[in-house]
Amino acid sequence: MTLDCEFILLFRKGNLRKFPVHDPDRYESAFTKLQRDEWFSQIWALKGTRQTVSQLERRTAAYPDEIADRLIKMFSIKGETVLDPFLGSGTTTKIARQNERNSIGYETDQNLIPLIGKKIGESNTAEVTMLKR
Repeated sequence: MTLDCEFILLFRKGNLRKFPVHDPDRYESAFTKLQRDEWFSQIWALKGTRQTVSQLERRTAAYPDEIADRLIKMFSIKGETVLDPFLGSGTTTKIARQNERNSIGYETDQNLIPLIGKKIGESNTAEVTMLKR
């Protein structure tokens, strides 16, 4: 049995965010006290994602959807945009969409485009585009 521990580093530039007093998106994006107490703790006890997939998918950094779900809910509200600078298989984009957020991701491996499209539910890859170097 292997007990792995991975770190998530959070950085903030500037002061705390300010929201309009009665921002409906902020209130609709709220989480419970129980979630806050668990999510803002130093250790999360989550099972890793089993990688029983293709060699191409094995090269991406697989992690449970729950990690992306928590982080997106903790640090954004509905309608905001989530940036994933290392898109990989598209987990963050999938979870951002499920939580009514916009998502922009960058991936340099063109071979991952069909995988990303499949994960985010795009039957054609028109929405998943690749910028060539």
